[in-house]
Amino acid sequence: MYKIVKSRLHFSVVFFTILLIDVIVKNISEVSLFRIVTKTSLLLSLLLLALYHKSEQKKRNMFFLVSALICFWVGDILMLFYENVSLYFLAIFFFILGKLFYVFRLSTKKDFSMNRLVPYVFFGVSLMFIVYYLIYNGLCETSFFLVFLYFFAALKVFLFAILRKYAVVASSYNLVLLGVFFSFFSDTITALSSFSEINIPFSESAIMIFYGLSQFFIVIGVLEDKNICVFKKNCKSWS
Repeated sequence: MYKIVKSRLHFSVVFFTILLIDVIVKNISEVSLFRIVTKTSLLLSLLLLALYHKSEQKKRNMFFLVSALICFWVGDILMLFYENVSLYFLAIFFFILGKLFYVFRLSTKKDFSMNRLVPYVFFGVSLMFIVYYLIYNGLCETSFFLVFLYFFAALKVFLFAILRKYAVVASSYNLVLLGVFFSFFSDTITALSSFSEINIPFSESAIMIFYGLSQFFIVIGVLEDKNICVFKKNCKSWS
């Protein structure tokens, strides 16, 4: 395991192999012992990667990142039993917590201009309302509230990812933003397939692929942060 988290190539191969296996298993059986192992292994691998690089991160930042990954990990387990309504809503709650911890992790002390944020706020709010319009009839009172909180948290992650532009190195900014966009795809497809009658081809596979990509790039991006070690060949801890 030490060799895997130390090498960017080894870790990437292991992570995406697990993701591919999970997508295949998901299409065979939504809930099985093997599916529980493959799906939860994705977040656990990222958690191990984060812990390996903890010496390169501020304690506060590491706490937020680890807390986010743990929340997503718990949410992933609960979501496997989505047919139980209570567990489904509890999973959404943990996903919301995960996104909020990402917001805390992505926050910076650097001043920013509200004028620069306006087009991004418009984009995020417009997307949220379009999705809500498409799924409105399929929402009950409880799901309406939770889904609203979820998309609000997702919007916050997007905005704080944007605000990092001049506070971190370009590679970190671009990787996190790429992960956030993949998260948008995953969240949108999930909402449409869960609460609307819109038929999206290969939606189940697409959700998991985009979700895995989003977590991978967000975690790799925040680990680079001001320390550009994670994706540098000459880095002693990540080669």
